[in-house]
Amino acid sequence: MDPQAVETRLRRRRPGARRGVFPLERLVSNAFLSATERSTPCVIFVLADHPAPLALSLNALRLTVYPSAKVSLRGRVTESAIAAIEFTEPPKLRLGAFLLAEMTAELEASPKALSTSRQVLDHLEAWRKAFELIHELSPQEVTGLWGELEVLSLMGPSDAAVECWHGPEAAVFDFSGNGRSVEVKTSTRGHEHDFALEQLIAPGATELFVASLWIREDRATGETLTEKADRVAAKLSSRGQFDRKLMSLGLDPTEPRRERYSLRDLLLYPGSAVPTALSDDPAVSKVRFRSNLIGIAAVPDRKAMKILRLLAIPSVSARGRPTNRSPPKRH
Repeated sequence: MDPQAVETRLRRRRPGARRGVFPLERLVSNAFLSATERSTPCVIFVLADHPAPLALSLNALRLTVYPSAKVSLRGRVTESAIAAIEFTEPPKLRLGAFLLAEMTAELEASPKALSTSRQVLDHLEAWRKAFELIHELSPQEVTGLWGELEVLSLMGPSDAAVECWHGPEAAVFDFSGNGRSVEVKTSTRGHEHDFALEQLIAPGATELFVASLWIREDRATGETLTEKADRVAAKLSSRGQFDRKLMSLGLDPTEPRRERYSLRDLLLYPGSAVPTALSDDPAVSKVRFRSNLIGIAAVPDRKAMKILRLLAIPSVSARGRPTNRSPPKRH
């Protein structure tokens, strides 16, 4: 469902003519759009359990669970247990509509996924975390995320590609899959980057590569973060997981960005070829250093593209299960 359409429908909701009655407009399954008597837009879930009363405020959201409430659908008034999530801050309504649009895809696949107060509360907690993680990105965060989205698009954006994108999870490497890991480094000053020592130590038999992106500010023909994210999302079956990863990095996918960049050069290097400050002493940790990659032999372009695309093709174990697992976390 289109987030803009959901936002428009939310903004049009008004309190019902009857006091104490929630007017319902079906969104999907047991989820309905409505408005409180204070004219606050909300989404209401008709519950199948027998919940206790609950009132909870979380960031820009307020949850109220009613063991029994009057609701009106197509002029018919009935009583039911409901959970109402209000969007209490108007500037966040657009993001709320965005999350609601993604929720509809989940409910279409599993209609009973939000049929109890516990399920709704857990879902609200996930929304709260998404709201809280969004922040004003630093210039380094903008260019870093721009580079990761560029690599994601070169992989042939797909649900599998998003699955092996582990940078938003604070993993050691930005991408891992099919026995390979790729750390993405993006800079406006050329192929010179800051590293943590652990980013150049391949775990086990994993092949490690460094994708070095040299980008430039380009207000005329460059792409913003929002545009790059939308281009990747257009190739996915659902934006849900992708948008949650974007928000975990601080990006509000509903807000247009001003910064525009274009790619000057992308080179893929074997991790073992990158100059490093090696230390075998286990007492030494959190080592950071800067390496200039100019003059180091990079992987040929065609092979580099093949390596990136193979990341999203998971190996299969003897039991027939995908073996792409989340890599270790950064410390």
